[in-house]
Amino acid sequence: RKATNRFVVGYCRVSTEEQARDGLSLESQQARIRDYCGAHGLELAEILTDAGGSGKHLQRPAIQALLAQLRAGRVGAVVITRLDRLTRRTRDLLALAEDDFRAHGVRLISLSEQLDTQSPAGMLMLTVLGALAQMERELIAERTRDALAYKRTRGEWLGGMPLGFTSAQNGRLEGEVASEAEAVRLILRARAAGATFRAIARQLRDGGYATKRGGTWHDSTVRKVWNRRDTYESRFA
Repeated sequence: RKATNRFVVGYCRVSTEEQARDGLSLESQQARIRDYCGAHGLELAEILTDAGGSGKHLQRPAIQALLAQLRAGRVGAVVITRLDRLTRRTRDLLALAEDDFRAHGVRLISLSEQLDTQSPAGMLMLTVLGALAQMERELIAERTRDALAYKRTRGEWLGGMPLGFTSAQNGRLEGEVASEAEAVRLILRARAAGATFRAIARQLRDGGYATKRGGTWHDSTVRKVWNRRDTYESRFA
């Protein structure tokens, strides 16, 4: 602890997907934080961790515990391995930096970015890095949307395998599951005749038909098939 009796706290976060892809294990993050504090004379009080927590929001147990301590004036510095361990959203990152860290006089140290908000240059760097990270994510999302839109214009199938088909080759639905195709035809005919989704679901259950995953028919599952009728009408009508 420092003379102010305020803690130095480490914070780590990893999602299962990230750990598998990037090796961002909690143990690795914790070791880096301990090594940094030891090398720079910072007495580390504790390391808070969110295992499997998404960086898209702040509703995580450990980050909320950290913020509660910070707002109560018990934290003097927070050490993280990377800015996106706190959050992946620029809006949240800047709000944390301005409304929590700066407002309560808390020093934020991020090891990968070599960032220390104790200086004005550190605060500027935090703002710039957060904005660049957000722009990169938005560009990726835009490219993904463009690619999907292009596939749709080509008539390629996107998403999970719908009822009645066995596979999708080169974006085209192929194969036919006889029992599923029969269920699709029943839905199309009954709905066209004015039957409700609930009545059709009851008819499918009574007829022993199973859903794609072998489950029970409900009005919501019938509705999903009906909403995809453009996919089915050329094949199963």
